[in-house]
Amino acid sequence: MYLFIINPASGNGRAFDKWSELQMMLRNKKIDYQFHICSSIVATNEFIERHCKLMTIKAVVIIGGDGTTHSVIQHLPYKNIPIAILPAGSGNDICRNFGLTNDTKTFIEKLFIADSEKVDVISVNGKIGLTVVGIGLDAMIGERADHSLYKKWLNMFNIGRFAYPIAAIFELLTFTPFQAKLLVDRQYIPTSKAWLIACGNTKKYGGGLKICPTADPANGKLALTLLDGAHRAKVLFSLFPQLLIGKTIQQKEVTYLSGKQFHIQTDRIIPVVIDGEILPTDNITIEILPQALQIIKTV
Repeated sequence: MYLFIINPASGNGRAFDKWSELQMMLRNKKIDYQFHICSSIVATNEFIERHCKLMTIKAVVIIGGDGTTHSVIQHLPYKNIPIAILPAGSGNDICRNFGLTNDTKTFIEKLFIADSEKVDVISVNGKIGLTVVGIGLDAMIGERADHSLYKKWLNMFNIGRFAYPIAAIFELLTFTPFQAKLLVDRQYIPTSKAWLIACGNTKKYGGGLKICPTADPANGKLALTLLDGAHRAKVLFSLFPQLLIGKTIQQKEVTYLSGKQFHIQTDRIIPVVIDGEILPTDNITIEILPQALQIIKTV
C-alpha cells in the first residue's frame, strides 16, 4: 500500500495537477494506494499514523513543497517507512538538495523501483528537519519572503525561488545583529555581533542558495556557518552575497565548524527557520539524527 499526501496550496495548484497525472498512471498500473488532501497538520498526521498501524506501507509519497514534507516527516524517523517526494512548491530545497526529479513520469517509474537511501535528519528543539537551520538574518529573510506579495506573483511564473534574494536586500538594510552563546559539542565558541548562524544537514536553502558548502546528509554531522562581528556595509556588499553562492570565505567574520550537537542561546527572541518553517525562540538545541530517514531516489 502506498500513501499519497497532496497539499492543494503548494505551487498555486501545481500539486493537484501532478496528482491528476499520477492518479491516471496508478489506475493504469492497478496500484493499491490511499490518498489524503492536506487540510491541517493534525489531520495529515492522523491519516499517516492510522494507516501505518493497519497495514504495511511501501512508501509515503508527498506531493507538495518543503513545508508539506516537513510536516509529514515529523513522526517517520527510524520507522523504516521510506518517503518519496514529488516537488510542487516554490523553493523545493529538499528535492534540490537530494537531486529528486520533478517529472511525473520519471517519478512514478522510480517510485516502484523503490531504490532508497538512508539520510541524516536534524532535530531542532524536537522538530525534525532535512535541510538547513537558519538563525538570525537568514531566518528573517525567509520570513519576509514567505509573507511578501511578490512571492505569490513569482510563483505564478514558477520562479518563486527569487523571492529570497529580493527579501535579502530589504532585510540586510534593517536587521539588527544579536548576541549569542554558542556551544558546539559542548565546546564554547565566542561571538560578539552575530548576523547569522546556519546549521546544515545539506548545502542549500532559500531556493538553492548554498550556505553550508561542506554539509553532507550522510556523514552523521552538521556543518555550521557563522557570520559574526562584521559591519553592515561589508555584510551587504561582500560577505553575504559570497556566502549565498557557496564560496568558502577566508575572512575573520566567517567561521565554519562541524559537530553533532549545537546549543545556541540568544539575547532576544529571533526567528529560526528549518525547511521553510519559522520557530521563534531564544534557546535552540540542534542535533543530528544519523540515517534516520529513507528517501526513494527518483533520478
